[in-house]
Amino acid sequence: MIQLSAIVVELTLRAGSLDLTQDLSTSGQTGEGVGGATPPVPPLKINSFTKRGSSGESPFHQLIGRSLDDLQTLGKELFMHFGDFCLRIHFLMSGQSFNNNQQVDSETGGKTETPTLELLMYGDLLTFRNSAAEIRPSVTCLMKYEELNNLDICSPVFNFKRAYSLFREQHNRLVCDVLLDQFILPGVRNIIKNERG
Repeated sequence: MIQLSAIVVELTLRAGSLDLTQDLSTSGQTGEGVGGATPPVPPLKINSFTKRGSSGESPFHQLIGRSLDDLQTLGKELFMHFGDFCLRIHFLMSGQSFNNNQQVDSETGGKTETPTLELLMYGDLLTFRNSAAEIRPSVTCLMKYEELNNLDICSPVFNFKRAYSLFREQHNRLVCDVLLDQFILPGVRNIIKNERG
């Protein structure tokens, strides 16, 4: 059995731009129903959350009880759509995600003391560390994704010609600064600017 929260975490750390719409209807199933038919999957909802530095009411409270409608990645950003609201996670320089306290990507080091955000979704704990989390309107995140998706070098729809054209338009800028421009190559890390031959 593969639970959706595990798929969310694993696909996020690949930094590819993925649309899980088709997976949302099949993931988390426990077996076949009568006559080989697959039983319906309950919508994945947030039961509770813990946010570092938040006490009392916060914007994250509006996610409780909402169903996950869609999931997208763009560079180092994860967009989790819950109706009109989008939970945006930015993995910063060394962001990590954990599924039920199991680190998904072993290359990013150990746990920090306090998670940035923890989501409890039907018994599965999804934890983000060394990351930024905020609530945005879904329409804003969707527009950003649609505009920049084919410029994400890890996206299966990466458009080299478009990226090259935008790159060539940047006169009087250092190459390292153009590489770090998130509107030209979203997700390219600062480490590139600091590395030398």
